[in-house]
Amino acid sequence: MKNLSTTFLLILTVFLTGTLHAQQPGSERGGNFDPSKLPKIGVLTGTLVDDETQEPLAYAAVKVTHKMSEELVTGGMTNERGQFKIEGITLGPNVIEFAYVGYKTKTQEVRLGREGVEQNLGEIGLQHSGVELDEVTVAAERQFMTNEIDRKVYDPSKLILSKTGSASDILENIPSVELDLDGNITLRGSSAVRIMIDGRPSRFAGEDLTALLQSLPGNSVEKIEVMTNPSAKYDPDGTAGMINIVLKKSALQGLNGSVNTSYSGADRVRAGMNLNYKVDNVNFFFNAGHSSGFTPRNSWANRENYLTDGTYSFEQITKGLSGRNGNNIKTGMDWTPNDKHTFTLQGTINQGLRPQSEEKTTDWTTPTYIYTILQANEENGIRWNNSADLIYDYKPKKGEELNVRFSYTDGNRNDDMVFEQDTLNAGNVKAPSMRYSTVSFGDQWEFNGLVDYVKKWNDDRKLEAGVKMILRDDLDGFNRTNTDINTGIATLDPLSVNEFLYSEDIFAAYANYGFKKGPWGFQLGLRAEQANIEATQITQDSTFVNDYFQVYPSAFLTYEIARGRELNFSYSRRVQRPGGRQLNPFIDYSDPFNLRQGNPYLLPEFTGSYEVGYTHILKKGKTLNANVYFRDKSNLITWFSQVDTNGINTTTHKNLNNGEDAGMDFSFRGRIGTKGAFATLGGNYFYSQVSGDIDGRGWVNSGYGFGLNTMVSTPLWKGASLQIMGNYRSKRVMAQGIGRPFYFMGGSIKQGFMNDRLNLSINCRDLFNTMGWNYESMGPNFYQEGQFRWSNRIVEAGLTYNFGEVQRRRRQMDRGSGGGAMDMDMF
Repeated sequence: MKNLSTTFLLILTVFLTGTLHAQQPGSERGGNFDPSKLPKIGVLTGTLVDDETQEPLAYAAVKVTHKMSEELVTGGMTNERGQFKIEGITLGPNVIEFAYVGYKTKTQEVRLGREGVEQNLGEIGLQHSGVELDEVTVAAERQFMTNEIDRKVYDPSKLILSKTGSASDILENIPSVELDLDGNITLRGSSAVRIMIDGRPSRFAGEDLTALLQSLPGNSVEKIEVMTNPSAKYDPDGTAGMINIVLKKSALQGLNGSVNTSYSGADRVRAGMNLNYKVDNVNFFFNAGHSSGFTPRNSWANRENYLTDGTYSFEQITKGLSGRNGNNIKTGMDWTPNDKHTFTLQGTINQGLRPQSEEKTTDWTTPTYIYTILQANEENGIRWNNSADLIYDYKPKKGEELNVRFSYTDGNRNDDMVFEQDTLNAGNVKAPSMRYSTVSFGDQWEFNGLVDYVKKWNDDRKLEAGVKMILRDDLDGFNRTNTDINTGIATLDPLSVNEFLYSEDIFAAYANYGFKKGPWGFQLGLRAEQANIEATQITQDSTFVNDYFQVYPSAFLTYEIARGRELNFSYSRRVQRPGGRQLNPFIDYSDPFNLRQGNPYLLPEFTGSYEVGYTHILKKGKTLNANVYFRDKSNLITWFSQVDTNGINTTTHKNLNNGEDAGMDFSFRGRIGTKGAFATLGGNYFYSQVSGDIDGRGWVNSGYGFGLNTMVSTPLWKGASLQIMGNYRSKRVMAQGIGRPFYFMGGSIKQGFMNDRLNLSINCRDLFNTMGWNYESMGPNFYQEGQFRWSNRIVEAGLTYNFGEVQRRRRQMDRGSGGGAMDMDMF
């Protein structure tokens, strides 16, 4: 995006400062008449579009010259919707020129004066120029995906559901990115992926991150960056890679923005707003989003426990409602006093509300008796997360940049749950057997300080270096109050009181050096980190310390086979650090038949990631990307379950000796016909193997999996388009079992009004109601199968309205087109 903006501004500069041919007095063009003396009161408006697809051409150059004098009069640039308004035009005949990268320049004569001083030229279509290179056509068309040296960048504006959907909806349609039924994100089949928003790691995880992404409006997302092998410049956390969600931040003068709202079943409501107000060198920005509603959540599980006195059978059915209500606000300002200095102050506020209810029916069959347990619980939770950033960019001269950033984040959570359990005996007599309530709470804070320096020489060499400090504390607490089923008296259970403090201090330094020589490009990097970890079980007065020093190298090699064809190789070493909840040894009794417990002796998981990729730009706008990858893991962190002699299942985390992943992913995009329709197809095939020694027993499990996603998009009539999406996920291997395959499909339709300022969209998720996850798990003394399922067929209708005033020039955004875009170009 930054390169495009630079190119657009360069074109505009050339147009406005090109050689001017003024007429000499007494020439055949009118003697001593001087056209420059005519009043400059003319106004031209219109919209510039792709002649084939009718898509608007944003930030195209517009030049106005007077026909009689051939003198430059004025110029401008189209806005993000392809619209332009040029004022101050000399009366009389004028020649208007329109230019855009990859398109043929178009000229049009306009006469202002007798026919009026204002004219609307309507829609002006530009034709692709196309550049023939070794039988390859390269055209400047906005793509859903663009490939850069160590990332793939996706443009969500190509998805209809981005108009009124959420960030989660967008991620679900990114190749190699998958969301499970809880909304947790995986990349190439691995959940060890780092999620970032505006270039900084999200402090939310699990269901809290899911709620945040569902409340983040899709139309506030500028782009999605997927990095499977980030360079040494970035934190090594996330063995599968990183996903950066870049939010919009405009650089247009005046007030501009958008508002959106949508509604679907289960009282699900979403709303959002993006605002920008720029006056001279000060830019104010504001994003807000809201999401609320309940989603049915159902599951079942059957387990057989093979114990010394016989087989114990366990059948459980769960029905519930889950609410993930969220509100988020981001606001701030940029101040650019001159071309060398930019100051940014920004802050965010995130609130999450978690009302949930659940009913479980569990049938136990033992060698001596049969009984049924009825369980019901209601939970209410709230989360707050606040952050503030101070950013300073300094550019002393061309090719040199210094960036300083300080960030502070704090947050808290509180969850209250009321639990009731009744037992049905053989005569179906219901008897209270358990009553209790729980309180779970947490407090977190984090401070980040970083300094990045970049130096470029002659566009063929680049040095990056920097230092970073991370200080964070996470406090988790829990207690349980039991109610006597006979007297109704509530008492605190002293054995349930738990407080656990996780402290992590990381000090890092890195350097990257890259250079180009002919068709070859190289980048080598090294990051050194000292991590000081301290986990304190406050209740039990025990402390676990793990301090370690590690280096994380990275390497990138590119070879340009021909224009439009490139081969690349990359390597990086990455880490997955165990979190506080994974380390906390306290036993969670929320479900008395399925207990959870952390492991304070967990070690970090390390991964060496290797990748070879190929990119080919074909004729007529077709693009193919293919990658082969291999990940070698040590100290692999995985879930591990054991069933005791009473049939109670306890799940914890363990380090296995090693694991290996190998696979291939690809993406293809091509046009269909000549009316602007296109199709995309993406896939990921991988093989996984985990092995190790747990409690004196050898453990090996392996298997393959693959996923496919596709999208077909076609215009219907003016302002209307239709998209159909499909996803398939094959069987997946786990440490103690498998996940079975499933598929789901979705569709979206959009109708634009008022020159596409107002958009109506209707989205349907899980058209055939097939999205459900079935699994099998087994151990030395148990076998279990089950299903998790959401009622996912959701039809959502929404409106989006864009508004704003547009300047006639666009400021080049130094950090990309949105706050926090990650500048990862080699050169």
